[in-house]
Amino acid sequence: MIQMDGSIHDWFGTGKEVCLMNMVDDATGTSYGLFDTGETTQVALQCLFDWIMKYGIPYSIYCDYKSLFYTKREATIEEQLAGNCL
Repeated sequence: MIQMDGSIHDWFGTGKEVCLMNMVDDATGTSYGLFDTGETTQVALQCLFDWIMKYGIPYSIYCDYKSLFYTKREATIEEQLAGNCL
C-alpha cells in the first residue's frame, strides 16, 4: 500500500510556505516527494504519475479525506443529466 499526503510548511526557511507532496510504500519504505506551491489535485496526480513511471502501478493507495479529491458543491443539472456526478 502506498500512502500519499501533503504537508505545507516553510521547508526552506525563507518565510514562504510550500507543499511537500509525499508518497511512501508501507512494505518497502520507498519514498517519493515533490515540492509545489500548494496541495492541489494537480500536484497529487503529478506525484502519482511520477511514482508510476519510476516504480510501477501501486496495488493500493491511501490518502486522507482531503477536499482536493472531492467537491463539496452540488452537481449542476447538466452534470446530473450527463451522469458526471457521484
